[in-house]
Amino acid sequence: MTQLGSKKSRRGCLRCKTRRVKCNEEAPCSNCVRRGEQCSLVIPSPASTTSLGAKAEQDTILPTSEREWVEDMELMYYYTTHVSAIGLGIRTELLALWRDYIPPEGFKHSFLLHGLLALAALKMANDQPSESARCLTLCDKHQAIAISGFRQALAGPIGPEIAVSLFALSSVISMSVMARACAKAASQPSAQYINPEEMANMFYLTMGVRDVTKMARDILVDSPLSQMFQDLEMPHNMREKVHLSNNVANHFKDLENMVHYNTNDITIKNACLEALMGLKEIFKNAKYFSSQPDGVQPGQIWRFKVMVSTDFVKLVQARHPIALVIVAHYAAATSPLQTVWFSMNWGEYAIRGIAMALDESMHHWLDWPQEQLRNGLKAVVEKDS
Repeated sequence: MTQLGSKKSRRGCLRCKTRRVKCNEEAPCSNCVRRGEQCSLVIPSPASTTSLGAKAEQDTILPTSEREWVEDMELMYYYTTHVSAIGLGIRTELLALWRDYIPPEGFKHSFLLHGLLALAALKMANDQPSESARCLTLCDKHQAIAISGFRQALAGPIGPEIAVSLFALSSVISMSVMARACAKAASQPSAQYINPEEMANMFYLTMGVRDVTKMARDILVDSPLSQMFQDLEMPHNMREKVHLSNNVANHFKDLENMVHYNTNDITIKNACLEALMGLKEIFKNAKYFSSQPDGVQPGQIWRFKVMVSTDFVKLVQARHPIALVIVAHYAAATSPLQTVWFSMNWGEYAIRGIAMALDESMHHWLDWPQEQLRNGLKAVVEKDS
């Protein structure tokens, strides 16, 4: 017990005690989250781990107090009733995966379970603004543990027993990172925006989907998650039949000319032209799927985040104007997803942040994406006359 009149506490984590720094005694503590380290307030001691038997390290992450246990149960309940049931903005057969198949995988590999709890905390913050601060703190705690476990698992062999959980978590992270950025922007009293560094972080974290898919595609296509790979692109026999309107096609030519005019650096030029080529495919697919019964689905738009190169993401992070203009056009492509809670207003926040980062001489390049964001991508999805 802390002595009367003393401000010291004996409940701090082991790493903070070793460094002789103040611990906020959260689980994990803020110092460990910032350093990306495992916190002793979350991870049981070796002695207690041994007593539990030969379980994987990631499966021994347990709440350290009744309060945290209750909070975790609250989040799991919210995931079941508000996220997997209705809150993903995807077609019905995929909802069944998130409701019935993926949570039990989280019981096998707790990094996935922490990812689901982080997503639930974000949905709760969206639904209950008065609880936003508490929910975002819970999100950050579970997200830090999930990402740490994800990176540790990626460093080892990717077999059938873990590939599904890794891919599911990478998909969860791609949703959570957008939702977290939107929640942060929405909490700003004025000039609500997402900055380029946050956009780059979104790309970097979403690349985990691509990395896991490359390493474990044969495993994933034989799993129930194979449904998540379906209908991301229009059928092959339609690719030569679906064309962007002349106005949109000419706008893309203007963008390509902008790239050539504004840089002679071959690395920058190739990264940006490659991104534009991928974005053009996203727009063509949006046009096709907008006329289908299920409409445009999130995965058909998000695919762009795994199509771009690391060089392009570095340009976004460095606030290179060409890359930012291209991301602004991707923001316009998210217009059909503006009503999905975890990407709600992302396009608006992103374009506003890009406008703040760009020199005024480049602002005219934002007129077209702003217009498309307002009118539901009308120039792209409307039928040819």
